[in-house]
Amino acid sequence: MHPINDPQFVSRQYQSDRNLNARIALHQRFSTNKTPWSQRVFDQLLAALGARADAALHLLELGAGPGTLWAENQARIPASWRVVLSDLSPGMVATAQRNLAAALHRRLPRGGRAAYPGRHGVVRCGRRQPHALSHT
Repeated sequence: MHPINDPQFVSRQYQSDRNLNARIALHQRFSTNKTPWSQRVFDQLLAALGARADAALHLLELGAGPGTLWAENQARIPASWRVVLSDLSPGMVATAQRNLAAALHRRLPRGGRAAYPGRHGVVRCGRRQPHALSHT
């Protein structure tokens, strides 16, 4: 089995944000794009939401890692949004909690457990595009 498909290998790789931050730094150092990754992704999220971006939204991110996207865009997050971040790694969740300590209306499940009460209008999966879900 290739290591990337081995749950124990992946768990060790992401038990803290150290390895992910090393990869992020590599991309930042050698990227030819003038717009930072977190700004581009947040811009894409706003574009995907369109007019709904100004509404009261519930957003859920699966695989949020250390919360970099949200920490680097805190000033751009509308106060009407409720953002729930999750990650399988308790170490990533702990780092996200530290990174977003000032954003008290943001909530992270303890230990990365999947605890998502209510419905979420937008789900974002790690480094993937946002997907709008309908409320039924």
